[in-house]
Amino acid sequence: MTYGYSLFLTGLSLLIALLVSYTALNSAKRFPPSNGRKQQFRLIGGAAATSLGIWSMHFIAMLAFRLSQGATYHFDSIGTVLFTILLSFIGTLSGFAAARPGRFKRYKLLGGGAFMGLAFGGMQAIGMSALQGVSVRYSPPLLTLSVMVAIIASITALYLLFHAHRSFWMNGLLLGIVLTGMSYSGMASATLTLHDDGMSMPMNGIHMDNFDLAIYVAFGTIVIFGISLIGSLAGDKRLAERLAWKGSILDSAIGCLIMFDRHGTVIEFNPAAESAFGFERGDVVGRRNIDQLIPRDSGANEQDRRKLAPGSEWLLGERLEATALRADGSELPIEMTVTRIKKERSFAYAVHIRDLTERIRAERVLRESEERYRRLIEYSPEAIFVQQDGLITFVNASVMQMLDFADSSELVGNPMISLIHEDYRAAARRWQERVQAGAQAPEAMELKMIKRCGRPIDIEAKSILFEFEGKPFVQTIARDITEKKQYEDAIKQMAYYDTLTGLPNRNLFHKLIEEALGHARQDGQRFAVMFLDIDRFKIINDTMGHPMGDLLLQRFAALLSVCIGNDGTVSRLSGDEFVVTLPCCDAAKAETLARGILLALTESISLGSENIYVTSSIGIALYPSDGDNAETLMKHADCAMYAAKTEKNGYRFFDRRMDRVHSRQAAIEQALHRAIGERRFSLRYQPMFDARTKMMTGVEAFLRWSDPMLGSVPPEEFIPIAEESGQMAAIGEWVLHAACEQMHAWHENGLARVPIFVNVSARQFHQEQLVPMLRRILQQTGLQPKYLALEAKEGVVLEESDAVFAKLGALKDLGVCLSIDDFGTGGSASPTRLQELPIRTIKIDMSILLEISKPPIKAAMETISAMGRSLPIEIIAKRVETEEQFLLLERLNCTNVQGCLFSQPLSAEQFEHAYLYALALDHQA
Repeated sequence: MTYGYSLFLTGLSLLIALLVSYTALNSAKRFPPSNGRKQQFRLIGGAAATSLGIWSMHFIAMLAFRLSQGATYHFDSIGTVLFTILLSFIGTLSGFAAARPGRFKRYKLLGGGAFMGLAFGGMQAIGMSALQGVSVRYSPPLLTLSVMVAIIASITALYLLFHAHRSFWMNGLLLGIVLTGMSYSGMASATLTLHDDGMSMPMNGIHMDNFDLAIYVAFGTIVIFGISLIGSLAGDKRLAERLAWKGSILDSAIGCLIMFDRHGTVIEFNPAAESAFGFERGDVVGRRNIDQLIPRDSGANEQDRRKLAPGSEWLLGERLEATALRADGSELPIEMTVTRIKKERSFAYAVHIRDLTERIRAERVLRESEERYRRLIEYSPEAIFVQQDGLITFVNASVMQMLDFADSSELVGNPMISLIHEDYRAAARRWQERVQAGAQAPEAMELKMIKRCGRPIDIEAKSILFEFEGKPFVQTIARDITEKKQYEDAIKQMAYYDTLTGLPNRNLFHKLIEEALGHARQDGQRFAVMFLDIDRFKIINDTMGHPMGDLLLQRFAALLSVCIGNDGTVSRLSGDEFVVTLPCCDAAKAETLARGILLALTESISLGSENIYVTSSIGIALYPSDGDNAETLMKHADCAMYAAKTEKNGYRFFDRRMDRVHSRQAAIEQALHRAIGERRFSLRYQPMFDARTKMMTGVEAFLRWSDPMLGSVPPEEFIPIAEESGQMAAIGEWVLHAACEQMHAWHENGLARVPIFVNVSARQFHQEQLVPMLRRILQQTGLQPKYLALEAKEGVVLEESDAVFAKLGALKDLGVCLSIDDFGTGGSASPTRLQELPIRTIKIDMSILLEISKPPIKAAMETISAMGRSLPIEIIAKRVETEEQFLLLERLNCTNVQGCLFSQPLSAEQFEHAYLYALALDHQA
């Protein structure tokens, strides 16, 4: 008896196994993880198709055996065949249900695979019992082994269908081989025995001829599964296109999108969510619950935690802030909105998520910035007010410190304007209105505020308009500038007011006169300028000292202010020069005011313990007759003052002739500067004689000046100008040096040892450096001190002051002689007073002697003669010009004379020719 396999049918069974595998794999992709009715139908349909294909493959595999004495399937056993198909379906459905996605557990895979393997084993055994003409016996070891193979093959098949992630085609090939191997291993455990001859043989040795049946079954199976696979693949392509379109929308979405079913299982996870959470999509979809990504306790309160429960209806459509968890366990602040989507016969939920990390960071930065701003405002050294509708809503600590308030509640709620000084409230209201109207960068304003004690302070304020919670507010930054204003006032006082007298100075005077002239031009009014100074102030200042001079200026300034009153403004220009501006003033009114000043000066002025009398010279210029601008009026008033000085203690109105005099005086003053530098001065020498012996007793030096432009200028003209302009000190030093040098030279050439007389002014006499200067000159020229005689006016030498006493003592110690010039014109001193002083000579002007018949003069001369007889003092009569004058001197017993009757003032050359050469000739004779 022969047996064998039909290679064609064996290959056909393998082909059907592959076709079933690919069809089952493609169907498994459609099995959703949820348990809806539609999903259950898909599961049942997929299990039915797969079980039918497995049954068909197994049926053809049995027909691949050929028995030599044919055994066939009898159609009376069709019930058995259908039962095997049912058994295959039940096993496949159980395995699919246990191993499908979404509810996968390992034990379910093993249990479902075991049940499925047993069902396939039972299907095979029952199916073989349907063979006619043979008996089937099983070998227990082989049967057990085949059952184990079936179970393992079933588990492997379920894993490949639902959980293997390899290539679709590779999984299908492996699954087909596993199914085919399961079928043929089960058939190998059975032994078939023919009924007619009782002969038994192994199954693999029998040949059965059922080729036609196998072809029919195979053809039907291939057609059914081929059409199903092709249709499924085509459907997969369309589904893939739709999914790709939907996926592109999800993938391109900027925000995170997570979808989950009613059980909370995640079914969609877009790329934005992958980036935000740090998970791969495959690690989340079907594998994680929404609670693992967004814990229920991440809400702000219990109500939010209830809303976060999966399937909660409260959550739908609401924006909720929560905290999610990233893959690394870190927290992710989110804002989410949940919408419900109908899916098949159930519902799914879409969570739209916005990452709040940047917003929270920005809010934190904003809070920190606001806190810093609040601290800056609170602790700012500048006083800061915030007001709304004119009422204070906030003040910082600097405000309370500036205004001396203890607590901000004393200010908050009060009108801002109540803190402003009433003189500034109107301007402050206008300024605040500009700010509230939105004026761009309004300028800072200076005003006064009232402190708690009522004392005003100066502040500088700047306000800006801003919005807070949609409402307009005004922020004002105020700075206390009281000290600054005081400093500015002090600077202004220094810049515009004289520090000694408190009167306007030159700078302010120019502004005042320009303003007054402007009003005079506009209103067509007259205007007067009064220029005045204190007569002989420099002598007073030098003799009494600068402190007393300053006090005199203060008293004189006060006297002027009282005399002028509200009629004008008194200003001090410099030194003892004062100027008065008189608006709406004509000549008559100006004259009245000038007389009032001179009348006031008839009273003595108290300078501490001393009372002195002073006079003033006043010059007046009128607008517009004497000038139409400040410079011209000042110049002409100055000219008038110098004209008044010729008379002293008087006033003069300007006239055009004064302009020429003033111009010459100005020219002399300028030329004196050049003359000092260019040494244009010269000396003239006039000898003094003893009338009885005709012997020379001394020589007086006289200063002369000749200018290239002005010509010869007499001393009586240029010396007062030099005194006034402060140039006399330099000129006087030159005179002293030249006179001493010349006298020393003459002494060396044989002139009698007689002194040189040099006149010094009161200013020179009171110079602190007079004695050191004389000592230096005497050392430089070699002249012995006893041959230098300083001539000074009586009022200078006889002044009773400590400074004069000290100066006279220093001159006596130096060895220099003193001579009183024009004695008797300033109130003669007593013999006792003269005896106390180092006086060598007294000079009397001839003009006094000519009035000897007058009782006062006669008494004075008797006193002078008595002093000459009782004191070692020589009396010299000067300016003796006629014989009659000389005879008068002889009768008065005055033998020391000086004057043109004996010799004119001579140049050095003339003096040498007259006296030195004559002396040389006498010696030769």
